[in-house]
Amino acid sequence: IRPQIGSAYVEDEEAATYRMVFQAMGFTANSGQDGMGNHWYQCPEGHIYVIGDCGGAMEQSRCPECGAHIGGARHQVTSGNAVASQFLEIAQNRRPADAGAARADQ
Repeated sequence: IRPQIGSAYVEDEEAATYRMVFQAMGFTANSGQDGMGNHWYQCPEGHIYVIGDCGGAMEQSRCPECGAHIGGARHQVTSGNAVASQFLEIAQNRRPADAGAARADQ
């Protein structure tokens, strides 16, 4: 079971990991969903991935963690994938807006 965003584990361990990944890819607090041409998403199981270049999904793949379909076609992500807004909020040292991620297919 994955801990909730407000838990000490997420704040101490996972948040630090999110920030390291974000920084290792050369992003700053002002980059993210609309910055530097990259978009962050999560698979249906919540694993984070990034689409480079323009940030639009142009091909499908499999999540290396769980095997779920990720990516998409014609700049539309595959059903069940979501914008990784919680990842961005934590990586950018902002408090998550809510504990639920908005689905990209809604």
